[in-house]
Amino acid sequence: MRAICESCAKPQPVDWRPGDLCIECGLAVRQETRCFWCAKWTPFGKFCRKCGAGSVSQEQYGPARMLKSMGASVFEIPKLLAELDPELIATHQSIYATHAAAMNRHVDDARWLGQFLYQKHWAGALEDELIPQLPWGEAALATYAVPAAYFDSDVSRAAALAESSPLSRLRELAELVRVHLGDFSGLRGSTHLVYSNDPEIAAEAALQFSGWRAIYTVYTEINRYDLIALLEKSPYPQLAAPRMAALGAKPQPRYAPVGDADTDFLVQILDENTHVLEANLDSRDAMRRYVAAEQLIRLRRADRIGPVLLAAGDEQQLQLLRTVSLHKRAIPALHEVFFELAERSPEEQIRKAAAHAISLGRDHADSLRLLASSDERFDVVHSLLRAKLPPETLYEIGQRLVQSDKFTMDQWGWDEAAKPNAMPMRFVEDQYPHASNKVKAELLRFAEKQIEAHGESRTSLERHLIRQCFAKAPAELIGAAWASIHRIQMHRQVGLTVPCDLSMENVAWCWTMPDLLTAIAGLMANPEAVEQTFVRDDFSRFLRTAEADFFEAARQYPDECAKVIAAATLADPYSYSARFAEELKG
Repeated sequence: MRAICESCAKPQPVDWRPGDLCIECGLAVRQETRCFWCAKWTPFGKFCRKCGAGSVSQEQYGPARMLKSMGASVFEIPKLLAELDPELIATHQSIYATHAAAMNRHVDDARWLGQFLYQKHWAGALEDELIPQLPWGEAALATYAVPAAYFDSDVSRAAALAESSPLSRLRELAELVRVHLGDFSGLRGSTHLVYSNDPEIAAEAALQFSGWRAIYTVYTEINRYDLIALLEKSPYPQLAAPRMAALGAKPQPRYAPVGDADTDFLVQILDENTHVLEANLDSRDAMRRYVAAEQLIRLRRADRIGPVLLAAGDEQQLQLLRTVSLHKRAIPALHEVFFELAERSPEEQIRKAAAHAISLGRDHADSLRLLASSDERFDVVHSLLRAKLPPETLYEIGQRLVQSDKFTMDQWGWDEAAKPNAMPMRFVEDQYPHASNKVKAELLRFAEKQIEAHGESRTSLERHLIRQCFAKAPAELIGAAWASIHRIQMHRQVGLTVPCDLSMENVAWCWTMPDLLTAIAGLMANPEAVEQTFVRDDFSRFLRTAEADFFEAARQYPDECAKVIAAATLADPYSYSARFAEELKG
């Protein structure tokens, strides 16, 4: 039995009594009962107004359905109920109750699911669908008689229904409830519901997949224009309006709070209501806290999200840190939180993302602390160099990397640091004497980049690089110096590859004459160095640039000239060394 308003057709509460008026509109209410034959609701009376079958008492409904399943006609059943042994009637009632209990368990599941859905008719619709099927056959009863189970959370119950319910409608609704609760583990098996042939399922799916959880916490792969088209036809336009606005519908629909917690939260996000978002940082819903924190980062009001960031799971921590990086804005108030994650998180990606968030501050002390705490990891240096730090900070970072033998031009960012207003020009000269041979080669490459980026000639750094072409050093290092000079000069003027010509002006700028002659002699006597790429040819061109005034000045230092003449006998015969020595002899 049930009570239905004759005017608005709204069901009345279970404690309704005859004579009570409708709780919705205040008009008359009628009692209805299910017809034992067609199983449809009909006003209480002698006959069913849908099929004309005679009425039976509520206690006889189950036995009547059993008799119908056994082949009794619509006219025989009331008579049989009056004539049959009461004990047999009770037996039929017990059998039917078994089937009804199995059905009610599914109806209860639908009712439970309905509390998370926007449309609330699912339990009643399922009951209307299943009751005409009762009693089931043996095989059907075995299928539908699902044993009761205990679940420790709403998410686990919804997941169990989505995976194992024998009713496809319940499985579909359970998938939508999982989305509503923020459980996206079954996402690939549920997105198709927005394209369902059942308009009610499609309408519900459109609302669920356009809620704030689906929009801001997961990529659903659903075309937003398909969602907008469904929402335009939604039976709940007030719920659909803010969802359409969030999806970018044009023109943007008007929206307002509707009293639904999830929809109203979406409205606050759209309105950029930072006070409400900050209040939601204390929500018991972890996903709501996460979305509020992410939106506050976007709105540049993220100073209070530290506890949310620390309490979040790995995936959410990583996403929040990436959002900080995406908006490229330092949040000094969170640096201690970032340091805790950068130093203690077991997840490498989180440590990297936290390091980058710290580097955005471009703070000298924080940058050096980060470098030290990370043991100068490659990715941390990468983040710091991306931040375009002040010159004094770049210098200190470079110095520490040289000292730890980790400075390398393979590290992205040093090319940028070589540009004007970045690394001080004295850096290479200061660090070169203290570096290992491996790092010296990298410093020469950095010097090359810095000279080219600044575009000035005859700098102290260029002089240092030229001197390294003749230094007492391993052959590979000498070759690296010549290669750097070769590239610099080629970029300045095609065909120019020598460090400089041997004009008296250049000699005075780069060396003293005795030092130059000693350097030339040393390179001539080092065939392994001459064999390095570019060295033989460029060294020969270098020597060819000497003019008469150079040789006249050089002969003023006979001891040094003697060294060159002696070394020329050891030099590569294909170089210009022998001719150069002859010129020195005069």
